[in-house]
Amino acid sequence: MALEEVYRAAEAANQAKTEFLANMSHELRTPLHGILSFAAFGIKKAQTASREDLYQYFQKIERSGKSLLVLINDLLDLAKLESGRATYDFSTIDLRLVLLTVADELSPLAAQKNIRMAMPPAGTTPPVVADETKIAQVARNLLSNAIKFSPEGSLIEIEAGTEGSRVWVRVCDRGVGIPEGELEAIFDKFIQSSKTRTGAGGTGLGLAICREILAGHKGRIWASNRPGGGSVFTFEMPIDPRTAPKDPDIAPAVAAAACRSDDAGQPAGSRPLDLPPCPEARLDIAEV
Repeated sequence: MALEEVYRAAEAANQAKTEFLANMSHELRTPLHGILSFAAFGIKKAQTASREDLYQYFQKIERSGKSLLVLINDLLDLAKLESGRATYDFSTIDLRLVLLTVADELSPLAAQKNIRMAMPPAGTTPPVVADETKIAQVARNLLSNAIKFSPEGSLIEIEAGTEGSRVWVRVCDRGVGIPEGELEAIFDKFIQSSKTRTGAGGTGLGLAICREILAGHKGRIWASNRPGGGSVFTFEMPIDPRTAPKDPDIAPAVAAAACRSDDAGQPAGSRPLDLPPCPEARLDIAEV
């Protein structure tokens, strides 16, 4: 029995490696193909093409180059995090201010789709010890995904609070949601929900990076669905991860009001976070 389990584990690891290499090759090949193709067009037509055509070629080369750089940076970030070589600059931060700053940074993207972002009120969370840059990276990933996959004119709610000695943050959108069977898989490398695999961009590494960052804070991140439609991403961590033991009993609970159901995607026997309902908008980012 032990040998069979070892064999199955080895097979699963080998399959995961094969899929990772295949996905990575595809993600690298696509922007590289764009760079080489438009560079070739430019070389071939350098003497005859109009300045406008050449400008468009350079634009497309730049766009593909930026996509490739994002992918490489994400791969390097994830490799550092997974290997334990990433460093954390812990300091006392205002978690709500971090959320507001990221929301303000992304507000032009939201405005393009007439999306409103409702923020948590002042005093929602106490001062938190965290790596501000990395927590901002988590918030940026969750909010940009919510904007990307939300319908025009909809609402995104950013909620925050405390549960004992831990803080939690959740992002509720009104998008297409995530199939129940994919709620855990979307945190794997290069995996995107079948409902959001629309060509809207992204490396498929963002949520994997978020999970590793939260693990470095002795926290965790999970996804659930709103019965009324949309996705809910929640993360939680200790108020001070430097001194807090990792608490394996705190597990994902259903993260929204009407978002609650019996299936919280949590391990058997675990103690869920007691999160309040996901409310209607209280504060638009434009009013902050």
